[in-house]
Amino acid sequence: MNDKLIIGGREFNSRFILGSGKYSLDLIDSAVRYAGAEIITLALRRAVGGQVENILDYIPKGVTLLPNTSGAR
Repeated sequence: MNDKLIIGGREFNSRFILGSGKYSLDLIDSAVRYAGAEIITLALRRAVGGQVENILDYIPKGVTLLPNTSGAR
């Protein structure tokens, strides 16, 4: 049985979607790798530039990002 999750024509082996809101930046990479998540939610307010660290630097390549506004204005 081939039970893949298909969203927008993309196939995923895992149905686990990891939220990034409860993790420190240092734990993001490990949490994604050990959980086997192929999709991670990303609050737009966390993806800010400038002097602060960029969360995108902590998400492994190949992981699909599922952005949400989380009340961002």
